[in-house]
Amino acid sequence: MPLDDATIPPNAHARLVNPRANGGLTVLRRGYSYDQGTGADGRADVGLLLLLYQRDPRRQFIPLQRHLAQHDALSRFLRRSLAASSPSHPERSPGMPSLTTSPPPVDVTERARA
Repeated sequence: MPLDDATIPPNAHARLVNPRANGGLTVLRRGYSYDQGTGADGRADVGLLLLLYQRDPRRQFIPLQRHLAQHDALSRFLRRSLAASSPSHPERSPGMPSLTTSPPPVDVTERARA
């Protein structure tokens, strides 16, 4: 569908995340819906786990998220409850810990006794 199609509102999430509408910012994304039934409070426990892959979150995710926060009509229906970032490629930037070395083992029994 062309980006200038009048059937897609200018503040639609699908339009705003399109690289042609946000200065060329791109991320690979994969969403997983979940439904855990009803919680103890009687409310539905449903949501979307969204995985984003990008080379540099500072140059891709953060500007894109700011753009969405300002213009996305979908934002008023969302509640973000958790965010995390973790490297997943064997290449690393200077000062970044190696992804091939494991952290030293932790003795949890020692911590429990303390």
